[in-house]
Amino acid sequence: MKTQFKLSNYVKPTPMPEAFCGDISGFDEQTGLWEIDHYFFAQVAVSLFVKPAVGDKVSFILLDAKTYIIQQILARNIPSSSITFQTDKDVCWVAPNVSIQVQDELELVALNKVSMLGENIVCSAQASLIQQAENLIMQATQLSATADGVMNLTGKQQMLIAEEDVRIDGNRINMG
Repeated sequence: MKTQFKLSNYVKPTPMPEAFCGDISGFDEQTGLWEIDHYFFAQVAVSLFVKPAVGDKVSFILLDAKTYIIQQILARNIPSSSITFQTDKDVCWVAPNVSIQVQDELELVALNKVSMLGENIVCSAQASLIQQAENLIMQATQLSATADGVMNLTGKQQMLIAEEDVRIDGNRINMG
């Protein structure tokens, strides 16, 4: 069954504002607006995550009588410069799988908290894995640590507490 809904001849969608092109010529720190062609000042569209840079060729619209909005970055004059994703909104990616792949370095920085949660978390390093913290707390039902070479546990004080057995096995046991 095909049903068509006809709109009244009087109800029409709002037409899209005319789009313009220009070059980013600066940024006003006080207003947070980007300067285009040394004349127009525009804010960035909510959906534009890539931070503009001076020299970028951009597409922008006049939303109302005085509000220009940068819709997209069309070209970047400095190809070797980094691309920055920036927004003042929270970001949430929802997908069956997400893969981030880099050739050189990956850095995750949070000023407060980094959380990882999963049924299985695998962390591997070919050369070194370094953990540094003021307090490191590990809790597990079972914990197994194995080293092919030397295993060294050093501290001003060490406690080894077991509810049942403590086993020390080796060719030589040096107690002091």
